[in-house]
Amino acid sequence: MRKVPRVAFVLLCTAISMLSQNTTPPTVSDNASVEQQVKQLEQQIRSQVVKGEVSGLDQYLADDYVSINPAGQLFDKGESIQMIKTGRVKYTSIDVKDERVRTYGNTAILNGLANTKLTVDGQDRSGDYRVTIVWVKQNGQWKRVSFQSTRVLSDMK
Repeated sequence: MRKVPRVAFVLLCTAISMLSQNTTPPTVSDNASVEQQVKQLEQQIRSQVVKGEVSGLDQYLADDYVSINPAGQLFDKGESIQMIKTGRVKYTSIDVKDERVRTYGNTAILNGLANTKLTVDGQDRSGDYRVTIVWVKQNGQWKRVSFQSTRVLSDMK
């Protein structure tokens, strides 16, 4: 019977030790660093897709990545890359007007506004778009896990 309390005590000490290692809140400079990293990754991806390159997408999109376009259609990582690679979706420019990143531990959420010049299936879809992009740190590397864009309708108030 004496072994049970000793085992319980060891388990309790182990649990307290593990919790104390994970309770240090991120500092303001840590959050600023994450915000800067995510903004740089987004800039890299934007620069590449305007050139029709997909290496950044292949590298930074998570395997379970999902994208939702303004029409409400859902695309996975492979479909998203293929649309850029084949030219089905062709960006001419992405001019960021506003970009904000919020961090929550290993998750960063970017909300942005950009004037985007693009064609989809040869049809002009240029305009202002708001985006929500979710990044998660996986195995020490930031991965984009979700992207959703909404066309800004200037005549709605």
